[in-house]
Amino acid sequence: MSEELRFYAPGFSLKVEGEELGPRGFICNQITVEQSVEASARLSFSVFRAGTEKDLALWLEEALSFFRLGCRVEARAGYGGTRLLIFRGCLTSISYSLSVDSIGEIHLEAQDFLFLLMKGRALSSRHRGGFSQVRDHEVVRQVVDLYPVFEEKVIQETESRHPKVQQKQEEFDYQFLKRLAERNGYLLYSRLNQEKEKAVFCFENPEDGHGRRHELLFGRELRSFTPQFDLSGMISRVVVRGWDPMRKKEIQGQAEIREGGATEEIRILWPSPPTLEVSLPVRDRQEARSRAQALLRKHRTLLQVEAECLGLPEIQAGDRVEIKGLPLVQGPGGTALEGAFLVTQATHQIGEGGYHLRMKLKRVQK
Repeated sequence: MSEELRFYAPGFSLKVEGEELGPRGFICNQITVEQSVEASARLSFSVFRAGTEKDLALWLEEALSFFRLGCRVEARAGYGGTRLLIFRGCLTSISYSLSVDSIGEIHLEAQDFLFLLMKGRALSSRHRGGFSQVRDHEVVRQVVDLYPVFEEKVIQETESRHPKVQQKQEEFDYQFLKRLAERNGYLLYSRLNQEKEKAVFCFENPEDGHGRRHELLFGRELRSFTPQFDLSGMISRVVVRGWDPMRKKEIQGQAEIREGGATEEIRILWPSPPTLEVSLPVRDRQEARSRAQALLRKHRTLLQVEAECLGLPEIQAGDRVEIKGLPLVQGPGGTALEGAFLVTQATHQIGEGGYHLRMKLKRVQK
């Protein structure tokens, strides 16, 4: 965001099925959009009755006919006359309270289109027997192609070819694809192409992501930076073991943090590297090594960060931010605090108190 945008008042707009709220007699003074690489994005807001001329019962009746479960909702935010799309999805929750002194208020929540995969089994009638001799990304593409609400797809290739990939009976499409993502160490989430205003489905390696890059300077856009260093979940080595029934021998693959990962101070705490050993159904050593690398990416993070900055509608979960200008650039053991981070959560809050963006960040590692 350019420096001069600070002098413009932030604002937002909401549309339900393409229609603005104001002309319908609904007042909304704050919205919150929560984006994550681990779940569907959520939009929450409340609407109030504009004036008291209209009878409360009549107002509620009109409101409930306008805000229908499943209807399309969009939210935009920005400064001056600029508004960027920060949410597109469907209305999933409506609640209100009736009391003798009620002025008329309805609480609403919407989720983005990833929610549809969480309740759908689009493949169940087409591939009951599963897939044979396929790579995971090929299965992902076939599933997502059945959801036309995703106008763009970023599906990164996976390495291992599997003799059989089967959706479990209890799995909805999201849980199925999430399982495939996790065994490759990939992220499964949705985002928005703000230039073209299109919903994008993402299945990608977090270290090779296609999200946008942003620079955040402490004292300018970046208002607070709160790092947390935690050894309790630290893993620096992963061993995956399987069994080859044909050769009657063990299959083993491993991954380990080497130079630049754990600091010397951390390494001397243990006589051997903190190791996670798991048994998994793997076909060969290459697949065992790939699964080990995926697990290592998930567990090796020592540093977690919470940050808050001026409201920047262009930042979304899945993006990369470059942190600069911190008064202290190193943490315990010489851990670098500046540099590239993955935005794992982004919460946009816009209202009478201004526009604020809260983020959870994870170090981008190679």
